[in-house]
Amino acid sequence: MVEFEGVSRWFGPVQAVCDVSFKLRAGEVVGLVGPNGAGKTTTLRMMTGYLPPSEGRILIENQPLDERPVAARRNLGYMPEHTPLYPEMRVCEFLDFRGKLMGMARRARRLRMEWAIERCGLMPVRRRVISAISRGNRQRVGLAAALLHDPKVLVLDEPTAGLDPVQIQEVRKLLEELRPGRTILISSHILPELERTVDRVLVISQGRLSADGTIAELSQRGTDPACLLLRIRGSRTQWEACIQGLGINTQRIEEQTDCLCIELIPPDERSMHELLGRLAQTKLPLIDLTRRKLSLEEVFSSMTEQNVAAGRTTDPSARGFLNRRRADEQCGTEKKPGGGR
Repeated sequence: MVEFEGVSRWFGPVQAVCDVSFKLRAGEVVGLVGPNGAGKTTTLRMMTGYLPPSEGRILIENQPLDERPVAARRNLGYMPEHTPLYPEMRVCEFLDFRGKLMGMARRARRLRMEWAIERCGLMPVRRRVISAISRGNRQRVGLAAALLHDPKVLVLDEPTAGLDPVQIQEVRKLLEELRPGRTILISSHILPELERTVDRVLVISQGRLSADGTIAELSQRGTDPACLLLRIRGSRTQWEACIQGLGINTQRIEEQTDCLCIELIPPDERSMHELLGRLAQTKLPLIDLTRRKLSLEEVFSSMTEQNVAAGRTTDPSARGFLNRRRADEQCGTEKKPGGGR
């Protein structure tokens, strides 16, 4: 389990993360999404102990990360977006080295190495030097290293970057196998892939947690009130004759074997009533009429655009947190305005 309790992080005058609270339970695969500069990477770095929070508390398997960092990190496996590897080492040498750093006994280390190499599809390159393998295989080495000590909490930042479609399916299958008894957090920009993988989504925008819910819950709130979907039995020519003079904007028409699927935006309610009347008069049977559901990408865009429009930043000059990384490099004290941590 992972728990964030009112976590904030400042970089000089810039508040990169603001009062974020959530819980990740065992057996869950959770997606973390947000636009560039929204605070995702800072959140992951605080969760994995690379950065201390300015305010709030983080618990990993009930261990406070600030008070008992070693005990908390023993339960954590982390794969950053740009996996730090030793290019001069062979794949098996690097994994053995990682196991030693984690304090794993020799026999346990060997067994887990063999398991991780097999499950991450590294058998063909296990003896090769890391600098000589592809980017996709390097991603797999990073994933194998994160899994080596059998962690209860797994944090993956862009785990499928650089992988081909077959490799992505393999990673998806592996995550499903790892799910029981583990907490898995995935940060990714590939939203359609997250829809297939995660149970729940955390949306971070402007440093705040703007949404926390399952895919189904976000889909229910994600409908386009202006756009309607119709399915009728008829031809495209009949449809165009039917809507002539109504001022209806047809967004998309898809001809299927037994019906016509139409996406449209009526200018007002009266035009919609007239359309339904014409469909009855011209004997074009209406099979279905629904409001268009937004995809996860569209829901995400809607939420983040609303937050940007609201201007949710403490320091207006730092809106969008575009200078967050620069502040991280230049600010050595990392203090909150007013002298706080």
